[in-house]
Amino acid sequence: MDARLVAKELQLETSSRQRTLYFHGESMRPFLVEGDEVVVDPIRWEDIRVGDVITYRYLDRFPTRRVMRKRGQSLLLWCDNWPERTFEANREDLLGRAVARRRGEGWLTSTDLAWRMARLRARCRWEALHLRRDVLRPLPWRVRWAVGRALRAIGILPPLQKK
Repeated sequence: MDARLVAKELQLETSSRQRTLYFHGESMRPFLVEGDEVVVDPIRWEDIRVGDVITYRYLDRFPTRRVMRKRGQSLLLWCDNWPERTFEANREDLLGRAVARRRGEGWLTSTDLAWRMARLRARCRWEALHLRRDVLRPLPWRVRWAVGRALRAIGILPPLQKK
């Protein structure tokens, strides 16, 4: 294994409030944005829950994504900002779970209400998108329209984009 990759993995293993990791990219927006400092703790496979934000090894990168399903020895992952895409990570590639985030001077931890609400919102959005795609698609357009309108009214789905 490349020495640079080993160094990055060691940095992940020693992550703490004094030694944070910087999040890069737009995939987890608005929960994580470019430049957020993240604390990642090692986690046992048995302790992973749906909605957790995990970091894993993928080629020479270390993406951070949200767990949506556990399937045997792999995880189905999703990015909050890329609702139509899913990813998969194997058990042996798992590096840890995000437990805290610093944006500016403010810390948010996995025990804070805002963190738990972001987790719940993401799970609801995931389920709503799959409900719409898998269950509602065969139904008449008026039923799909009514359900979509109701889900937007309560904030689970984003508002329609004006053209």
